[in-house]
Amino acid sequence: MKKGTCKHFNGCVNETCEAGVRYDDVTTEPESRPGKALRVPCHSIPIFTAPSQLEQWERRGTCEKYEEPD
Repeated sequence: MKKGTCKHFNGCVNETCEAGVRYDDVTTEPESRPGKALRVPCHSIPIFTAPSQLEQWERRGTCEKYEEPD
């Protein structure tokens, strides 16, 4: 895993991360709203830089188990 991404992140196609946290529980706004993958709290730096994508990233949720990789 790269710096800026939680070491427990295993992709939004899964229901939970490797720490057992449900992505839907820590993601802001309804799942059906576009940009859900950008609102997960698994990235401490933006993964995309288009203005509309940055707007979604800035509204991301938080997770107590976020941990940078070693």
